Amino acid sequence: MKTVDYANKYLFEPLGIQPHANYYVETAEEHKAFTIGKTPKENIWFCDPDGLGTPGYGLCMSAEDMAKIGLLCLGKGRYDNKQIVSETWIAEMTNPRTVESNHFRGMDYGYLWWVIDRDKPIYAAIGNSGNVIYVNSEKDIVVAVSSYFKPTVFDRVDFIQEYIEPFLCEIR
Repeated sequence: MKTVDYANKYLFEPLGIQPHANYYVETAEEHKAFTIGKTPKENIWFCDPDGLGTPGYGLCMSAEDMAKIGLLCLGKGRYDNKQIVSETWIAEMTNPRTVESNHFRGMDYGYLWWVIDRDKPIYAAIGNSGNVIYVNSEKDIVVAVSSYFKPTVFDRVDFIQEYIEPFLCEIR
C-alpha cells in the first residue's frame, strides 16, 4: 500500500480530512516550483517515482486539517472518541533525540516532531515552508499555522509562544 493510500484510509478519513493524492514531478524546475511556489496546493503529497510520499515535507494541508492532527496528538492518539493512533506511538514520536546544531536552536527532535521543551510536553511539526502544528499538552493548546516559504521557519514557534498562546490562555 502506498503511503498516501495508507494515510487516507487510517489517518485522514477518521480525522475527516479529504483524501490526498500523490504528486510527482520529473524535473528539478518542477521540484523548485513546488517547493517555493506561492500558489495554494490542493490535497497532495509530494512523492518519489515509486509513489512513496516524502516523509519530511511535501504533505499539503490546510491549517484546519493540520489542527486535527494536532488535536489527535493532544488526545494521545484519540480523536472524536476513537483511538486512531496508539498512545505509545504519540509518546515515542515526541521522545527527544538530541540534535547537535545551533542551527536548530538546540531543540531536540523526535520522529518528525521538534521537542520545544524537554521538561514540558510541548512539541511541534515544523514544515519546510513554515507550516507548523504546535502542541502544548500542559496548557491543552493546539495551534496550526499555514504559510509560504520563509528561510527561517523556527520563528513561528516564537510567535506562537509570545502572542498566540497567551491570548488563548487569556480567553479561556
